[in-house]
Amino acid sequence: MSKKWPTKSQRRQFLKVLSKKEKIAFLVFFLLFIFSFSFLLLNFYFKNTEKVPAKGGTFIEGVIGQPRFINPVYANSDVDRDLVQLIFSGLMKYDENLNIVPDLAERYEIEQEGRVYKFYLKENLLWQDKTPLTADDVVFTIRTIQNPD
Repeated sequence: MSKKWPTKSQRRQFLKVLSKKEKIAFLVFFLLFIFSFSFLLLNFYFKNTEKVPAKGGTFIEGVIGQPRFINPVYANSDVDRDLVQLIFSGLMKYDENLNIVPDLAERYEIEQEGRVYKFYLKENLLWQDKTPLTADDVVFTIRTIQNPD
């Protein structure tokens, strides 16, 4: 069986048997190889990876105008709606692909040709003061929106 790779002692002798021109040519081609290989690796990395923001930290959003009502029922300007969207959760929300998905609702059903919507709330939902969020709270909010007087 013939050996395909030089032995350790043969590798040590390699540069000793080359002339000065051959050493320079070898060094140039070796550096060219290293540079090209590095360029290909970096090119592959940048084309196949994507920077994403880290979770956590501080989010600062500027708004143009003065907020009047930070209440979802009375939010009637763009500033109010922006703040409400950041602060409050709804039964449903939009995901990153702009599909409507459950938020406070676990699931929902549409009945009677789209005239009746049944929402099932997730378990153990709490208000900011740790009191339970119930279906009565949702009904109260919907009725307040329908008749704000």
